[in-house]
Amino acid sequence: MAHASQLARLQVDEAERRFRMWGLDGGAMRVVEADFTTCAEVGEVLRRADVVLVNNEVCVPLLPLAPPPRGAPS
Repeated sequence: MAHASQLARLQVDEAERRFRMWGLDGGAMRVVEADFTTCAEVGEVLRRADVVLVNNEVCVPLLPLAPPPRGAPS
């Protein structure tokens, strides 16, 4: 998905800036525009990865952690 891939590129840019700011080496990062369930290259990387960011456009509504206090506006 082009939109999700663009968001991933922005995340890589931000991560690289933060690594430089903190004096850390985050290693090489790049965006692969593919279905990660069928892309052989992605499968190889996943076996070695410590952290994986996956962007998709599926949204799940969040449920409140606790009911609102009595008398609180809804």
